[in-house]
Amino acid sequence: MNIESFNSYEAAIYSFFGVNNSDEKKSLYTNTKNIAFAKYIEQYGKLSSLNIKMSKEDIPEKKRQAASNNSSNPNAPIAFPMELFNDLIEIASPQDKLIYLLCGGTSARIGQALNLTLYDVNFDLMQVRLIDPRSNVVDDYGNRRKSWLSEKYGIDIVNHPLHSADDLQFKYRIPRTHTYLFWFNEDLYKHLFFNELSKYLGNEYIQESDRKEKHPFFFTTKSSKRYRADYINQHFHEHCKILSEKYPKYRIRLSSLKGLHSLRHMFGRIMAQYAIESGDYNLLFYAAEAMGISNLATVFIYFKPEDEAIRTLLQKKANGDNNEKISNDHDIRLSLRLAFEKKGHYGK
Repeated sequence: MNIESFNSYEAAIYSFFGVNNSDEKKSLYTNTKNIAFAKYIEQYGKLSSLNIKMSKEDIPEKKRQAASNNSSNPNAPIAFPMELFNDLIEIASPQDKLIYLLCGGTSARIGQALNLTLYDVNFDLMQVRLIDPRSNVVDDYGNRRKSWLSEKYGIDIVNHPLHSADDLQFKYRIPRTHTYLFWFNEDLYKHLFFNELSKYLGNEYIQESDRKEKHPFFFTTKSSKRYRADYINQHFHEHCKILSEKYPKYRIRLSSLKGLHSLRHMFGRIMAQYAIESGDYNLLFYAAEAMGISNLATVFIYFKPEDEAIRTLLQKKANGDNNEKISNDHDIRLSLRLAFEKKGHYGK
């Protein structure tokens, strides 16, 4: 377990037992992110069987009031509507199109997508990797990413004022144990990604030799500066507005989305539908693998079916099967392909 998750669990336990001293363990629970995480693990996490609950004394009065007056609807959809994904890709600019395909087609987080380099694309195998620039994972060319950035480009990825920015953080590995990205529909979206990539490289891509500041990251502005999350999220909301005008019945849903992370949620939603309609609940474990999730319970953050009964069924099946063994890369891709074929109409 990474330190952030460990701290959240520890804070929940201290809160449950009503720790009233002022040591740093209790103070962790005043962090908004830790509170949200603890609320989730109360229901689905490893502490759920112990009935670990949040102590009311640990939440300052102002925070309790803010939570009760929260104007956001907790039941609002957080997944981009999958039936509009093709329309979104169609109206996007070439560079945005590639980012949307990565985030929606493979469940990549925006920070992960923005760390793509050409050295992560294997054109011969038609495969894509996403490598954390702070790690020394070896790419297909034998380069250790963090050392390579330092030695070839002079980039200290940990302390560089731009490349270490919060919105460019990679977070967790994706996929969890295998090298190349999984696509929920390889025949359509992976091939579309490579077709669009080839066109973009031939027309608009700014070569490293032409960049004022030398760096290998793929997504850049015309001045060769790196694309930022706020920049692409702004484009995304503009595209959502266009789609809401074209499809009025989706207006409220599209206006409630908070950014590109809704495409990752869409991926999870599609996987949930595949599992429901195919009856193959191993897809839950495959989804966790594809999305880089180590704790199966976390998958349900992304599934969010509108029907509570369906969500309960998925949770029950996952707990009952309890088979987290991932056989191999080929079996996962084959299972996703079969599920897609059973579903039939996605991507058409």
